Amino acid sequence: MSSLHDRTWSSLDFAFNYLTGSIPVEWASLQLKFFSVVGNRLSGEIPKELGNFTSLTYLDLEANQFSGEVPLELGKLVNLETLFLSSNRLNRYLPAEFAGLRNLTDFRINDNNFSGEIPDFIRNWKQLTRLEMLASGLKGPIPSSISVLEKLTQLKITDVNGGPQNFPVLRNMTGLKLIVLRNCNISGEIPAYIWGMKSLQLLELRQKMDTVILNAKTHMEGEFVRAIKMSNVLDDKLVQKDFNIAEEAPGFVKPLVKQFNATVTNNILEIRFYWAGKGTTRFPVRGVYGPLISAISVDPGQF
Repeated sequence: MSSLHDRTWSSLDFAFNYLTGSIPVEWASLQLKFFSVVGNRLSGEIPKELGNFTSLTYLDLEANQFSGEVPLELGKLVNLETLFLSSNRLNRYLPAEFAGLRNLTDFRINDNNFSGEIPDFIRNWKQLTRLEMLASGLKGPIPSSISVLEKLTQLKITDVNGGPQNFPVLRNMTGLKLIVLRNCNISGEIPAYIWGMKSLQLLELRQKMDTVILNAKTHMEGEFVRAIKMSNVLDDKLVQKDFNIAEEAPGFVKPLVKQFNATVTNNILEIRFYWAGKGTTRFPVRGVYGPLISAISVDPGQF
């Protein structure tokens, strides 16, 4: 079999396989425009040699097991339009060299363990149409410079630590379709101009709730799930955070029972489940995935 270097390549797509190990540094000599290894089991640090893919416009490393720092050499990919680093084990800070990625249109770093504040250099990404930082590990506040990203159509930032902050200035983002600012410690009023955004389809501003013990038996089937973590809310109280059925289930097609107790008033019991930001929604295809619930039973108990 001939090697990758025996011919000219413009794209390499190894998405959704069972690749393990690390990315061969020798590939960095290829003049690629498209490179994707999404949905594999690659591990170790992201090779700094990927910074030699100077012609690259699309880089997708999502849903693997990469760890450590993001190499600053990726800041040399000045032609990059799409960069996906979500659902890995990346930590430390986003490289300041990313300020030079001025052609980015889509940037996603969900479900990681980054440190530091959301960097102010995102102001340089004026071509950006989609920004996702869901449970990335970054802290607030959301920089005021985000206001210059006027081409944004999707803005998703969740689970940032830090003090209270005002609603970010999004007035000039007239094409916004989705705004998700969950658990961002936003206080004050929602600006009136938000309700005049004709393209807006979703606005989510849910805040964290106090942890309490609550009321229902929830039976969750032990089917395989790729590390989707859910939070369970009952009567506006958080009863469980970052539930991961892949770790807690006793085996395939074996039930896992969770029991919560609480007092029900006015004969109304509200139970909600939502994705807590950790884990990936790329499997089997990108979409919105709900919790694996087979049954909910309510026992009135003894009064």
